[in-house]
Amino acid sequence: MTDREQVNQYEDEQRNSPTTSNTRDQPTYAVGYTQIPPNSSRHSELQRRKTGSFFKTWSRLTELFLWQQAIPSQHHPGVNARITENPEDRKRMQACLRRKRSKGESNKQRRNLIMHYLKAEILEEKLKQEEEDRKRQIDTDHRRVNLAFLNRLQISASDRVSEPMSNTLCEDNDELEDPASSPVTNPLQGHTEEEGCEQVGAVTKLLQNFPYYEQDMLEDILRQCNGDYKQAYELLNV
Repeated sequence: MTDREQVNQYEDEQRNSPTTSNTRDQPTYAVGYTQIPPNSSRHSELQRRKTGSFFKTWSRLTELFLWQQAIPSQHHPGVNARITENPEDRKRMQACLRRKRSKGESNKQRRNLIMHYLKAEILEEKLKQEEEDRKRQIDTDHRRVNLAFLNRLQISASDRVSEPMSNTLCEDNDELEDPASSPVTNPLQGHTEEEGCEQVGAVTKLLQNFPYYEQDMLEDILRQCNGDYKQAYELLNV
């Protein structure tokens, strides 16, 4: 007889034999494994707990659904429902919202005003810098023109000094004239005595203000300016 036939015979005997509560709770043995019956009391207790928790949860969900249906969805049950019932609270809430809105608008206006002020300052600083650059460029151009003019005057003065002055020196080495009888040459010949004094005074002032220039050059500049001391001073003061 095989193992399968033995198992089937054992199961037939178990079905045909009378079952009692004692034998039902006892473990049964089969070939290769042991079958333990469940604890009936423990099983019934778990079933009662599961059923009780299910009905309790269902009742709570039902109450919550009925409660949500009774209260409008746009009202919070804790605050908004009470505010809608009390007009003073509703007015107070509206006033608070208006204050917050006005405060936000005032803050926005203040920020815009600050930004406008900063932009104006930046623009003013930029325009000031551009004006300074333009003045500096104009001064540089004027200085370059004046220096070129002074260089031309200096070159012309040096050329005149290097030329032979035969008409002014006519004395012979063999013949000596009496100093008392010889005529005295005046450096400011052709001018009146007053004009000569004014020209000498102007040259002296120019030498005091511009000691690094030669006297001949300053006289030429003063002559080019028609004896005007102010014009010569402005021309040299670059």
